[in-house]
Amino acid sequence: MDISSLVQKYKSEDKNGLWSKIGDVIDAKAGNWDRGVEGQNQELTQMLIYEYATSLEAITNGKLKAEFVVDKLASTLGTFRLGDFREGQDDNIKYDNQPVTSEAYKKNCRIDKHFGAHQVDYDEAGKHLYSIAMFDRTQEYQTSDGKVHTLSGGDLESLDDIRQTVFHECTHVMEKCPVKGSELKRSDIIQTRGNSTYINACVSADWTMEQYKEYIENIDQMLASQEEVLFGGISTIEINERKSPNRRIMHNQISEGATELIAKKVMQHLGRPIKEGRYGMQADFVEKVFASMGMDDGMATYLTSSNKIISYIESKNHDGKDVLRDSDSFITALGNFEGALSNMTRRTGNRFGPNFEKIKEEMKAFWDEGRNPEEKDIEMFFDKIDEFAGVPQEQIPYVKGMVNFALTYPERLQKFNKELNELFPPARTFTVKNAIETVKNNTDVTEASLQEALMQIKELAKNLDRITEGQKVESIQGNLKVSNIDETSRNIPQKSEALDGPDLDD
Repeated sequence: MDISSLVQKYKSEDKNGLWSKIGDVIDAKAGNWDRGVEGQNQELTQMLIYEYATSLEAITNGKLKAEFVVDKLASTLGTFRLGDFREGQDDNIKYDNQPVTSEAYKKNCRIDKHFGAHQVDYDEAGKHLYSIAMFDRTQEYQTSDGKVHTLSGGDLESLDDIRQTVFHECTHVMEKCPVKGSELKRSDIIQTRGNSTYINACVSADWTMEQYKEYIENIDQMLASQEEVLFGGISTIEINERKSPNRRIMHNQISEGATELIAKKVMQHLGRPIKEGRYGMQADFVEKVFASMGMDDGMATYLTSSNKIISYIESKNHDGKDVLRDSDSFITALGNFEGALSNMTRRTGNRFGPNFEKIKEEMKAFWDEGRNPEEKDIEMFFDKIDEFAGVPQEQIPYVKGMVNFALTYPERLQKFNKELNELFPPARTFTVKNAIETVKNNTDVTEASLQEALMQIKELAKNLDRITEGQKVESIQGNLKVSNIDETSRNIPQKSEALDGPDLDD
């Protein structure tokens, strides 16, 4: 992986000293940020941060400055690793109350759950920090039982795999946004629905149920203070002792979609190929949300005030519908079903993968028939699943309900996408280019077409952050002259009525 030519290119084009600034940040980290993959070019991390920061400035049309991105990462990203967390140096970073250098962590995350990378929060010297590790998929590890495992990870020989993964994880850091409690409303932090209370703020995953309940009880005190409330993207924590008496229920898949969408936008700006298949539906949902705000505004808001994205989505709620939670439930339903069946199958000693792949192919064949499932169809698929999964008695209603959901999925998906398109219509965009096209598309350039074009330009000017010196619009009878106006513009959302969100109850 030779990056020397890219490094030289970025050094030569850097007019504002950003490249050098990133180098100074890495020096100041004193070994807490890896400079590159071991045995390869040690300017890799500097290059990745440079690409990420400058691309974010470009794709947000300058609403997010590259220097701001570097400063935020410098102040909050405490640890950055390419390969694995370092034993003896990163032991203070914990996940599920286990050090990230421990055997328990490796078994949980890299043997059982196959993590390719991980962003983990931690506290150091009284400061809340974030860590990133992109793991090496060739790394071998011997557990205490004497077994040797090849751990999960990414391809550290592929620059594009490193890019897309690191950009995704850096976005997880950028999405963390502290807001003073006095600037928030109660509904910004918590929402109640049925027996569940949802915490929109970013709080520890390792708290006891009593600590979560205490946090909820102290919301009003927090709102009256200057205490900072941390938000972490579009993640919410569900507290419901009936469903999960001892642990919180994490809903972070929409947030994963947002980070992956932004990582892909950065890759596209760099002209690099994208690895598809990562959080596809989640990213599609967020893209609709951002596009309805104006894509550049949506991305910039997400990385500076992510709580506002949650509030924006929740503004679409009505008639008891919860767009964020209902969408999360729909998008993750089939994946959760697969996970539940995998756990059931593990207890039987049968092989899950081949059996479930066969079921999926048969379900796809059923979709091609284009008919609604009958009771006999549901029973037939349930019996086939039960053969390898050994469905426990108490889980039979859930599995049959999910079989029905899966068999009717194409119709449900069509309805879901239709509702999202109506909830989040693309923002109306005013650009100078639009105004020019208005005139061009009229065979006879009339006073009316000129007035329509000028109206579009006025709307554009009204909503731009600023009109720089030398940018002007001149109207001359019979002609329209546009002088030195950047065609990049702010997008203006239109109002739309909220429709019913996806319903998984039937």
